[in-house]
Amino acid sequence: MDRHSVSGGQRLLVDSGADRTVFNAALTSKLNLATQPAEDRIQGVAGECEYVTMQSALVFKRDDGVSVRVRGEFLGLLDPRATDLCVLGRDVLDNFDVIHSRRRGEVLLLAPPHQYQVMTG
Repeated sequence: MDRHSVSGGQRLLVDSGADRTVFNAALTSKLNLATQPAEDRIQGVAGECEYVTMQSALVFKRDDGVSVRVRGEFLGLLDPRATDLCVLGRDVLDNFDVIHSRRRGEVLLLAPPHQYQVMTG
């Protein structure tokens, strides 16, 4: 199966309620990966959508500049009208402790050896 890295500043909507990571139709087409047809449809805020599955890797930059790859089977939408968003779902998020700071405008994905502690004061 083909492996390809999604990088270059692609924005992903962090959705802790989404079971799977989904690429919009534009990115699915741009990646030009070998795909497997799906036998069903997925249901999301845009309604039911046709999709394909593909092997790929998401590349994240750590705070020290090192690249981290998360490999998996991701979904690619086929209909460009379905959504213009790419969604980062629990299939990837479950690898991390996810901290969303709305006040600071940050989403942090922490994996060992990194950790967090909640303190008062």
